[in-house]
Amino acid sequence: MSCCTKRAVAVPCARSSPRRSYPRRCTSCRSSSRSDHQPCSKSIVSFTVEEVVQATGGQLAHLPSAHHGTSGKICTDTREPMRGAWFVALAGENFDGVAFAEQARDRGCLGVVAPAKPPSDWQGAAWIVCPSTGRDALGALGRAARRRLPPQCPVVAVTGSAGKTTTRELAALMLTGGLGDVHATKGNLNNDVGVPKTLLDLPDAGTRAVVLEMGMSAPGEIETLAAVGEPNVRIVTNVALAHAATCGGTLAGVAACKAELINTARDGDHVVLNADDSHVAAMAQLARQNGATVWYFCRDGCDRNNTNAATTQRRTVTWTEPHVADATGLSQIFQLQLEGERVDVRLAAPPGSHLAANAAAAAAACAAVGVPLSCAADALAAFSAPQQRLAPRTLPSGSLLLDDCYNANPASMQAAISTARAVANASSPPRRVVMLLGDMLELGPGEDPAHEDVLRAAFDAAQPGDVVGVCGERFARALASRQKGEKAANGVVVLLEMQGPASLGHAATPFVDDGNAVVLTKGSRGSRMENAIGPLP
Repeated sequence: MSCCTKRAVAVPCARSSPRRSYPRRCTSCRSSSRSDHQPCSKSIVSFTVEEVVQATGGQLAHLPSAHHGTSGKICTDTREPMRGAWFVALAGENFDGVAFAEQARDRGCLGVVAPAKPPSDWQGAAWIVCPSTGRDALGALGRAARRRLPPQCPVVAVTGSAGKTTTRELAALMLTGGLGDVHATKGNLNNDVGVPKTLLDLPDAGTRAVVLEMGMSAPGEIETLAAVGEPNVRIVTNVALAHAATCGGTLAGVAACKAELINTARDGDHVVLNADDSHVAAMAQLARQNGATVWYFCRDGCDRNNTNAATTQRRTVTWTEPHVADATGLSQIFQLQLEGERVDVRLAAPPGSHLAANAAAAAAACAAVGVPLSCAADALAAFSAPQQRLAPRTLPSGSLLLDDCYNANPASMQAAISTARAVANASSPPRRVVMLLGDMLELGPGEDPAHEDVLRAAFDAAQPGDVVGVCGERFARALASRQKGEKAANGVVVLLEMQGPASLGHAATPFVDDGNAVVLTKGSRGSRMENAIGPLP
């Protein structure tokens, strides 16, 4: 049960003095609600032709007289409801949205926004020519929707090499418990299409906070997303060797890309940084230069990278090492502390230090907007692991699957391996650990040492009877390199399948069908390690 009082007007946690008030406001004119104030008819995410032109900097090429003053929402897919909506024509490697303009018109769209001029015989729907790409136009419209939010509504952005989605989910839960309704990124909508679409999906009223996940695969992408979302609370979870191939092949290159979220911070913003990560902690100077207030999260008792501000209790959320809460191994307990207040947190998720760190990051963001630590922690009772992010489920045989197939980098791989070991050890006697690992992609020149490090971590965690199974050419090279020097010892079973994840799943079947295994499946998105799950009994 939440400790927060929820009424027509959302307030901070009821058991502490409120730090700020959140009056209900009209989402269009932003007037405070009064008995005599009638809500405006304009939606946060509905645009007239004039507003589309203004937001995108486009030129009106065709406007039927019947469309004057009419407004509509934004769509990018003709399979979505088109009637009365604006169709923004996006382009990708294998498609061009302009080719679907006639289909959008025939389905009743209000108009088309595209980087091309309309056909000479175009009739029946407005057409706005945007100055660059459809994606830029979509981003501009998303930014226009964000700017219609009341100024009291915080917008939180989360980036980092790992933990973005979980931190996003934790922050959304905490803010809901402290402020009221929260609108957050769904699924993997964290790129230059997903971020504006999240903003263009805002409810017309009642939103008390927004949480945006921001991903990247190349330099400049985070800066673009930050310009769309204009967050006033910015979280960087960590820097690891993920997408390094497009960032110079180094951690410093990855850090520079993540720092784009901080580089775009403005006076009065709040920045939340991982003081346990030297690359992230170094972003504090940049944040302060931009006039932002810096918050930290870190492991309790560590040196916090000698960051002066983080060595005090002020604006620093610390976390303790989690421990298994019960014999199932599927829940954990740890503590969070801020400025002398310490709270116990119980999460219904397999134990892992990464989860405690993510919770501390989310708690720091909540504290920045006035949500007390105790209130934020209470809200976490509703947490469950997002799909394919160490999400537990029981296989038909009775063995336990930890599905972490969504993506992987060296840091998240090692965290997942530690979690699988902790879950297995919660049983008495410990269950067998079966690790099914696929290649980590886009690591750049350091990919071979990175796979060797992960393989070493897997064998270090393995006990007699456990299984280390790998597929993919990178792990095959790492295994060959290991076998030249040190053999797998202590009865650990090694599986190598070059035919792909499904073959690896079949090979692992004898070690799973007795119902006494904890199975971890993990790899980069391109490795498709979910295909290893189907054959498992």
